Amino acid sequence: MRRLFRVYFEFIRSFFSNVTQFIKYQLVTKFILSMIIIPSYGLISGFLIKSKGYNLLSNGDVLNFLFSARGFIFLMMMVFTVVVEIVLEIGGYIAISSKIEDRQSESGYFDLLKYNWNMLPKMMSFGGVLIVIYLLILAPLSGFGFKLSFLKGFYVPNFVMSVIQTNSTFKTIYYIIIGIVLISSVFMIFTFHFMIIYGQNSTKAIKSSFELVVKNKKRFFVDIVGITIINTVVITLVLLIWALALMLFFRSSSGFFCKSLAIFLLQLHSIMILLISMLVVPFECLHFTKIFYQLVPSEERIFVQIKEKKKKSILDKLFMRKKTFIAICLVVLIPISVFLGVFTREFLGYNSQIMIMGHRGFGDGVPENSISSIKKSISEKIDYIEIDVQRTKDRSYVLNHDKNFARVASSNNTFINEDVLNLTYDQIKEIRLGKGFGDKYKNEKVPTIEEVLDLCKDKIGINLELKGNVDQKMMDDLMDIVDKKGMKEQVIFTSLTKSNVEYIENKDVTFNTGLINYLKIGDYTNINVDYFMLEENEITDKNVDSIHEIGKKVIAWTVNSEESIENMTKLEIDGVITDNPLDVKDKLKENAELTENELIVSRFLDLLNFR
Repeated sequence: MRRLFRVYFEFIRSFFSNVTQFIKYQLVTKFILSMIIIPSYGLISGFLIKSKGYNLLSNGDVLNFLFSARGFIFLMMMVFTVVVEIVLEIGGYIAISSKIEDRQSESGYFDLLKYNWNMLPKMMSFGGVLIVIYLLILAPLSGFGFKLSFLKGFYVPNFVMSVIQTNSTFKTIYYIIIGIVLISSVFMIFTFHFMIIYGQNSTKAIKSSFELVVKNKKRFFVDIVGITIINTVVITLVLLIWALALMLFFRSSSGFFCKSLAIFLLQLHSIMILLISMLVVPFECLHFTKIFYQLVPSEERIFVQIKEKKKKSILDKLFMRKKTFIAICLVVLIPISVFLGVFTREFLGYNSQIMIMGHRGFGDGVPENSISSIKKSISEKIDYIEIDVQRTKDRSYVLNHDKNFARVASSNNTFINEDVLNLTYDQIKEIRLGKGFGDKYKNEKVPTIEEVLDLCKDKIGINLELKGNVDQKMMDDLMDIVDKKGMKEQVIFTSLTKSNVEYIENKDVTFNTGLINYLKIGDYTNINVDYFMLEENEITDKNVDSIHEIGKKVIAWTVNSEESIENMTKLEIDGVITDNPLDVKDKLKENAELTENELIVSRFLDLLNFR
């Protein structure tokens, strides 16, 4: 334990002694990536997508595109961009970390870039493919190892996780996969070190990493686990002390001056969070590099050799005057803090005008896509219901999500395993919903769209998702039914397929339409719909702003967990689809009633992700 603490504090001392090296190098690489590499990739990929006749690739369109010649070029461009980021970012941080371990002087940025660029050919092998998979899928999924700061790694969408967590078989398979992924990530952890420091190609480097971990498995796991625990405890203590200090400050302070001072601290807090986020990847690189050199026998250790910087750059000169720079920033923040002190609620207040849409009628506690679920939403004064509509064999339209009724039917009716499209309405009338809800809903029938519209008219909005084998006749029928009921303003036609909603828009622009997205490539600007229904991981400030700029609205789905509700109800979105509409309603009310001091505290906690 004493050795662990010594190693940890030596690591912390080493990191903070050289932190400016990492910051300067990151600023240079971020500039190259954001101003040259990423825009070039965006222009080429945009050209490839548009030349195939698409403005935005969503859901099903993505696969059709990727299996084309242009899609293959697009994938190769994407892989190349990821590889370049690996070379520039992780390669640079490990090279700097190796030089720090050897107590070498700082090197020039372009000498570092040139050194790491030589690693590019080493990625052109089967091992290189494994490394890309490791960085984009294994490390983000397992939470262990290096992560790319510029590109979003793979994640399991929340709507998929909700299905996994409610099914014991899926949950078991998921945790087995996570275990395999975690083990793979552990054994690949030193791959980059062998490539960058020892000059090995990617395939050999993976093998060398595996052998080093296996040979030193006991010490490796002791160091990794021990230092991780120490680091977690230290970070937690710092956050707790900071949060406690803030709480004490707000409890003992009042008045305009104290509020302005609190906002000033909030701005400093935001800057520190940004700075910390910039340092996560280099922190990890130095951490693993230090462990790497402890595991490699002393007689086999070599270090990156890059010539020393001879001339100071513009960044060097700026960092030499960092005290002046910091003083200027603090002076600038003072009038901003005073201004925000006057208009605290206008700038820091949360959006309380978010529409709530009950998922499949209402959500938890009531059979989905049922009359009871719709009545529940109406009685609870929910803004909208989200329902799924399918066509029957005799061209009636009924509510159901899956292809058949097996999951929701309360008894072994003859027809529950048949696809809705192959059943007549008379056959469907015999089916009873409410599986898993006891006797209370045992007589629940499958509703028709006409019954739903009659029930909802002038009472609640309807988000009507088109399911099954949707064709123009189905859309024409439903538009005609809604129009004859005089409910155009109450209904939003939504679909996973872009051509469906665009057909409705082109047929009659007075209908409201929405495109459901859980996977997209491209931008939203040229899509002719009124609403974008985005999976919550797609809800970013950039996406929301770009959609609002073209006069469209953003709906998040499916917002169920306490954390998701907390996060989504504080964003500038227009609505949420949820299985817990009452929880969302309570949270919106709570947000609207926050005092100005509570708003400031809440912003602090949001930035800390402390909840």
